[in-house]
Amino acid sequence: MARIAVVDDSAMMRHLLSQFLEQQGHEVHAWEEGPAEGIPAKVQELDPDLLITDYLMPICDGLTLARQARSAKPGLPVILLTADHDPGLEAALGSGEVSLIIHKPLHTEELLTALKALL
Repeated sequence: MARIAVVDDSAMMRHLLSQFLEQQGHEVHAWEEGPAEGIPAKVQELDPDLLITDYLMPICDGLTLARQARSAKPGLPVILLTADHDPGLEAALGSGEVSLIIHKPLHTEELLTALKALL
């Protein structure tokens, strides 16, 4: 199956997403967000097939994280998870900065559909 990177400032969300994705047969690497400048190196080292990230995080927001990840691996599919309904996020989707936006609360069926579409 796929190698998926999960980035979230919430340990609970990292755990729940990792557990769900592993049950689907994926190899999951989860980490807490950190400074933007460290993301390309992590992506190069891990070489994920997909990145799932939260949007609102205190150190590095999900859009910045997606941009940094794609600077290391252009074309990397990115799913942005958010409870925010900011029009700027839709603009990021339209410009291709992220592949898909999933609004919280997260439903497993929606995530499964996204995985099938992007992997």
